[in-house]
Amino acid sequence: MVEMTAVIPTAILRLLDDWTLGTIATVDPEGAPNLSPKGTFIAVDETTLAFAEMRSPNTVRNIAGNDRVAVNIIDVFGRKGAMFKGAARFAERGEDEFENLYGRFEAIWGKELGALFNGIVIIQIDEVRPVTTPAYDIGADENELRRHWLSRFTIMQERLIHE
Repeated sequence: MVEMTAVIPTAILRLLDDWTLGTIATVDPEGAPNLSPKGTFIAVDETTLAFAEMRSPNTVRNIAGNDRVAVNIIDVFGRKGAMFKGAARFAERGEDEFENLYGRFEAIWGKELGALFNGIVIIQIDEVRPVTTPAYDIGADENELRRHWLSRFTIMQERLIHE
């Protein structure tokens, strides 16, 4: 089987700079899906994603048994994002691959959070595609969507702060 590597488009690389929260889907040993949120996604380069593993023993176990994963990153205000598929591997703290990437994570999240990293999951991307809300299909304007969802988010935050 020939491995294909997908190049992440520039617009999606910018999305990853702004939105580090996403989800990763794996499959457990019994074949059941596992969906786990991760808040530290970065683009390592134009073909590779990574996230810091802190509290994800099931995700790491699943990757060890089946390296195929899917990742979803969404700009919640613009209602668009990207879906990635690829092969994941786990680099434990102390391994060369972990040490080579750790500085990039520390620069973003600091040493205190970095001390919690058990390892880094590295994903070689073989498929990437944009995802958008169906609202765009009926002519929604991105700026209008952003204003709407930012307003809604602001109202929600005010309510939560005062509860």
